[in-house]
Amino acid sequence: MKAYWDSSALVKAILDDQLHERLVREGGLTRTHTLAEVFSVLTGKAHIRMDAAAAAKVVKQIAECIQFVIFPAMK
Repeated sequence: MKAYWDSSALVKAILDDQLHERLVREGGLTRTHTLAEVFSVLTGKAHIRMDAAAAAKVVKQIAECIQFVIFPAMK
């Protein structure tokens, strides 16, 4: 079973080497919107504030490690 990575878990994986290694090694699942949330955190009010180019590079690296799921719309 693959782990689901929400935006807070992915931000932690950026900051924590061991968690990042787990993400790279095991992969996992997330939604495409999660990447937008991670980018927002990285370029926004977080203590790790990055410029947009650096944040985009980090988000791209994450996207290469993870599979994306699409949840059906709720009716």
